[in-house]
Amino acid sequence: MKFRVVTWNMAHRVRVKKRAWDFLRYEVAPDIALVQEAHPPDGLGKGEQFIYPETEEIGGKIGASGIWSRGKPIRRVGIKTALPDALIAAAVTLPQWDTWLHVISMYGTFDQTSHVTPNLHRMISDLHPLFIGKGSRGRIILGGDWNIDPKYNENYPHSGALHRLVLERLEDPYYDLQKCNKESLRTFIRGSYQDDYIYASMGLIGKLISCEAVKHAELERLSDHLPVVATFEF
Repeated sequence: MKFRVVTWNMAHRVRVKKRAWDFLRYEVAPDIALVQEAHPPDGLGKGEQFIYPETEEIGGKIGASGIWSRGKPIRRVGIKTALPDALIAAAVTLPQWDTWLHVISMYGTFDQTSHVTPNLHRMISDLHPLFIGKGSRGRIILGGDWNIDPKYNENYPHSGALHRLVLERLEDPYYDLQKCNKESLRTFIRGSYQDDYIYASMGLIGKLISCEAVKHAELERLSDHLPVVATFEF
């Protein structure tokens, strides 16, 4: 049985929100969607759930990270973070395989800083209890638009080195995570960069079938990012 996880920055585009959610649901058709800069869907269909920060948590900000599910029960997992609009986690039950996973949507926000990497390092530290926890280690899928790519060094001196340090930190054996795509993917529509990533625990990488960017003529109207889909087989 296949299990599809997508990460997608929905880019705050309110005027195309309904079509963006329809595209996600029916064109991409994942089991789990890790979304960033997203507005909640106007309604939920049969078997759908959506986890999103409470208004008071994010101080009335419009657009935040969320986790959508269809057919797979999810519940929010608490994380102590100073960036609740950018970081959210959930436990997902996979009854068909008698197991569960922790899925995390993380957005590379520039909030309170002029560079994205300090916030990414803060959120990775916030996730430390999940990464090493007895009940969660080895059961992690982490995705999001992180606004980093080592290739940024070509146009923004020193940025690429800082970006690489974030990825190297995630790939340290201590965290037991690996990037799902081996070859670089172009995910930022207005450039040649991979800004969007999915990482998974090493035990899940062995179940990975594919990881690819979704390409569709309509996507440029819906967002400035391409969705990235990782497909696992349990």
